[in-house]
Amino acid sequence: MNLSEFVFLRPWWLIVPPLLVALGFILRDRGHGGDWVRATDPSLLRALEKRGAFKGRGKGGPRLSIWLIVAGIIATALAGPAIRNPASSSFRNLDGVIVALDTSKSMIDSGAVTDGQIAATHLIDNSAASQQVGLILFAGDAYLGSPFSADRQMLYPLLGGDLSNVVAEQGSAPARAMTLAQTMFSDADMIGGDLVLVTDGGGVDPAAIEAARALRKAGRRANVLFVASAQGDANMPAPDRAGAVRLAAEGGGILADTADLSPLLSALDLPLGQKLEKNGYTALAWLDLGRYMLILAAIPFLGLFGRRI
Repeated sequence: MNLSEFVFLRPWWLIVPPLLVALGFILRDRGHGGDWVRATDPSLLRALEKRGAFKGRGKGGPRLSIWLIVAGIIATALAGPAIRNPASSSFRNLDGVIVALDTSKSMIDSGAVTDGQIAATHLIDNSAASQQVGLILFAGDAYLGSPFSADRQMLYPLLGGDLSNVVAEQGSAPARAMTLAQTMFSDADMIGGDLVLVTDGGGVDPAAIEAARALRKAGRRANVLFVASAQGDANMPAPDRAGAVRLAAEGGGILADTADLSPLLSALDLPLGQKLEKNGYTALAWLDLGRYMLILAAIPFLGLFGRRI
């Protein structure tokens, strides 16, 4: 087990043990008798001690130490020492990736859609085995290309075929693709998930920004794989990298280029346990050892029984 597999779920409790150590030193220096030891004649103190009217220096030390040890162990337990749950990576229905491929006229006519198909195939091939993958094709509207599946082979015919007439509606509406992706995530009861828009940035309007924010609010991420298409026709919309950057930022995802997929692959390869933690499902990702430390605290606590307080 490496250090990345051990964390404290509630680390603010770790401030308590040092304070208890400082308290122990302060009380030990003063002694159980406090200032009476320095202000009273030693012979008088001994006489009072013999009569049981005074407990001298050090009489309460062991008992105080046990209380401090017990409190320190409890505080550490409350800090939530935890190790990663090995089973978290096997929850196949909790996380998925949707690839939304832009098949608008600017992508088709410039030939950029081919680069997008190649990049999307590479992305799917390198996604984690525990992730289910879905496909959306969009232009002026968005359609389901493939539902969530662990079988990558069923996606290849669409990603390798001619997409020029797949979506009849003209234009580019990433907002519709993100809305459809949100529906797919919800219908599959997935806690987290990543949407990857493979696009030249066309159609990034207020509706698209709002859809990206909705995905982020739901615990998902809207990433953008930017395809830098060549503008061969003056009437063809130019690639909008600034819009793609804003869309990824508002969706809580990252922007990557088809020439370098490594940033996006690294983000998608994030361990499922960390994704579950970010979405509020810490108990599924980590095994809290604090409860067992409370049992450990009972051992020194037993030493207090039978002692006069």
